[in-house]
Amino acid sequence: WNPALVQTDRSHYTYLYRTYEGDPNTIELCDNHIPYEPSGMDINAKEHPLTLDEIKQRKISELSRSCNEEITKGISIQVHDTLEHFSYRDEDQTNIKELFDLAIQTNIPMYYHSDNQGCKLYSVEQIIELYATASMNKLHHTTYFNQMKQYIESLDNTESINSITYGDQLSNEFLTTYDHAMTQARESMETLLENRKIHLTIGER
Repeated sequence: WNPALVQTDRSHYTYLYRTYEGDPNTIELCDNHIPYEPSGMDINAKEHPLTLDEIKQRKISELSRSCNEEITKGISIQVHDTLEHFSYRDEDQTNIKELFDLAIQTNIPMYYHSDNQGCKLYSVEQIIELYATASMNKLHHTTYFNQMKQYIESLDNTESINSITYGDQLSNEFLTTYDHAMTQARESMETLLENRKIHLTIGER
């Protein structure tokens, strides 16, 4: 009798579960027809270094998460004498766009709320500033991320890729494309507001 062993009744284990090539005298039984499936994991296997493409994709995924965080973090605008903050998650984007559409169609104030605050009346100009500022902030980050992604794809040095952080300055053709895209976006926004006889100065980032 061995006190270190736990004895149980396994008389109902009548199905062959597993055999061992290196030890034909050893078998494992089970109580159902579930076949044995090797995990495919080799605990002695050495971890292989990442390929250049894998390093690029890891860095791009990292920057993508940062981009999304910066967008959903939202923006702040001055409302009378108070700086109010507005998050810009998916549901916020929908709400603010609907608020903007109603404001420019009706030209009347609308109720909304900043973060952690109750609803209050916002003027048409304040609603437009909120929508324009939040939209341009989102476009800034998505355009910046896209150009950083293109830049990473162009690199062939792992040290250069690993050293990149979100917010690094763009350069060369990537900066040129970013500047052109943002200029076009500002002009489009100004045209949209001008067509409705609403004038708003959208600041440079």
